[in-house]
Amino acid sequence: MNIDTKRLAKDRAYWDGLAPEGATHYDPEDIDDPWMMETTSNWMFYWGSRKEWVGYARKTVLTGILARLVIRPDAQKEWDGTGLPPAGTECEVDDVDQGWIMKDYRLVLGSLEEVLESALKEGKHVH
Repeated sequence: MNIDTKRLAKDRAYWDGLAPEGATHYDPEDIDDPWMMETTSNWMFYWGSRKEWVGYARKTVLTGILARLVIRPDAQKEWDGTGLPPAGTECEVDDVDQGWIMKDYRLVLGSLEEVLESALKEGKHVH
């Protein structure tokens, strides 16, 4: 399986689709068992052929490989309605003249912040 490590580092949905549950790190140089889990005192690796987590090493032992590990990206937080929503959030813009307009701002060129600021300047309500 060919894994895009750059995407893996940024895209939580991509990570979740590939990684075993509990994985916190991915070692791109380990072709057999690349998925790892960091616990409070040690590291575990996912033994894919047995489909289970196995104790691997104490944290101090693995300092030499830490730089190459891909860390699980944070999950996108749900927007609570205050401030600007996270990039990629689908928004509704209430345009007084035209009623409700549904837009998927992930497809709009420019940043979501620019799009929302423009809508607010034009007197539109963002929900």
